[in-house]
Amino acid sequence: MNTTIDARRRKAVEDASHWHVTLQAGDVSDDQLQEWARWMEASPEHAKAFDDIALLWEAAGALPDDAALPPPPAAARERVRAPRRWPWALAAMLALTVAAHLLLPGPGDERDARTLATAIAERRELTLDDGSRLELDAATEIAVRYDARRREVVLSRGRVFFDVARDTDRPFVVQAGGTSSQVLGTRFAVGLRRDGSVAVTVGEGRVRVASAAGLQQELGRDQQVEYRPGHGLGAPRETNANLATAWRSGTVVYQSEPLDRVIDDLNRYSHLPVRLEDPSLAAVEVTGLWRLANIDAWVDGLAASLQLQVRRTPEAIVLARGRRSG
Repeated sequence: MNTTIDARRRKAVEDASHWHVTLQAGDVSDDQLQEWARWMEASPEHAKAFDDIALLWEAAGALPDDAALPPPPAAARERVRAPRRWPWALAAMLALTVAAHLLLPGPGDERDARTLATAIAERRELTLDDGSRLELDAATEIAVRYDARRREVVLSRGRVFFDVARDTDRPFVVQAGGTSSQVLGTRFAVGLRRDGSVAVTVGEGRVRVASAAGLQQELGRDQQVEYRPGHGLGAPRETNANLATAWRSGTVVYQSEPLDRVIDDLNRYSHLPVRLEDPSLAAVEVTGLWRLANIDAWVDGLAASLQLQVRRTPEAIVLARGRRSG
């Protein structure tokens, strides 16, 4: 599998080098632009390779038009009659061709490196190269970094459910906020909220969660631990993992959850921001079940359960004290 990944990456880098030179030529046709656009859209690896080559192109662009370069190798001299001071476009092309090989993975280098994100109200499932399956909730972003020694996912926002393929030679690590969660093979979820707090919930297997301060907690099935900035890593507590990750099937279930966290979840799915008029309401506890697909019913049901008023404006949905909704 690694050989296939290497070959795919090598081809993407070589094609990216070609496209950068072509697009800089100044006489690009509409057909060429459309072909380049199709190539960029065909794979995330193409876009990444193009960005990587762009950095090299910027460096090459600093050369003067008649920059002197070392003479070409003998094989090239037989095919190209060129003076020692080559035209800039050819010099840049050769510089990119040589430098592009530095972007190719060597032994032990990254085999899978990509960033993935979901939009508001969008959920996404994917399978990584090792067979691990990920389910991304709405408004979530991760970076995947795989190499010969380690499998790592960095969660920068949102929440993800992981079904990790067992590999005793390569631990699977999730970095989120101030925590690091390590497993060999298991099913668990990690959520990172806007305030920097992190919740790790285990459905099967065992997960070792560590904070930046060095404190560690080991979780088993139907256990959850929370990290809060300024408070550190808490103690494991029993939970129902299926209910805690019910968002995977389009439902949210709350059991004495603070209102501000429910608002965070609403804003993963509402294209119109949901806000609290009175910040003191943030700690009010919420218990209930709602469907993710119906934001209006979710908002109205939440307001009714807490005796709040709903005000809808072109800019936001505001929850305020009072019983009237509309």
